[in-house]
Amino acid sequence: IDDEPYDLLSDLCSEITDGSRNATAFSEKGIPYLRVSNLTPAGIDLTRARFLFSADNIEKKAIISEGDILLSKVAAIWKIAIVGRSFNGAVISPDVIKIRPKDNDAREQLINFLNSSVGQLSFAPAVTQSVIPKISLKQLSQIKVPVNLPKVDMGAKERELADRQSLVTQLQLSYGIDAERIHAALPEELWVTDGLTNERLDVSYYQY
Repeated sequence: IDDEPYDLLSDLCSEITDGSRNATAFSEKGIPYLRVSNLTPAGIDLTRARFLFSADNIEKKAIISEGDILLSKVAAIWKIAIVGRSFNGAVISPDVIKIRPKDNDAREQLINFLNSSVGQLSFAPAVTQSVIPKISLKQLSQIKVPVNLPKVDMGAKERELADRQSLVTQLQLSYGIDAERIHAALPEELWVTDGLTNERLDVSYYQY
């Protein structure tokens, strides 16, 4: 990386923070409180998520917006997710890092870097030596992000999973449908085995 043109990660971002330690008022529904377990390659998964009754005591740094990039702060668990519109105003836990790119070009450069093997290896110097090694925010800002890194192309299967997760999230947030029921009603195959059902949620099922 030192021989190639690069940008410091801090120069590509308007904000690099971790989550809130003030979350205490949990409820069955409300504002999503996102932990490392909610980050998946297909996006943010609300299965086993917790919710906050109010964000009154939550620091502004822990509130996320569309386009933010979330990263696991726990070094042993490499997870990233892009924040969609459905999660505007959600809150992240202390073990999640929020990276807010300064513009769309910076976002594309960062996403490509974080999804590459070079990106994952580049985080090693930013890991603190402790019982549970975690990524240091101070060291994170000094990571070098290559300008001309070959683009990591998302395959058809990955795009399908991302679209599916986006639909699941919208159904959970809009209608309060349990995640297990959604996954059962959105099977990966269109085939009918035992007979027609009115429990399916995918539109294409009813088009034949």
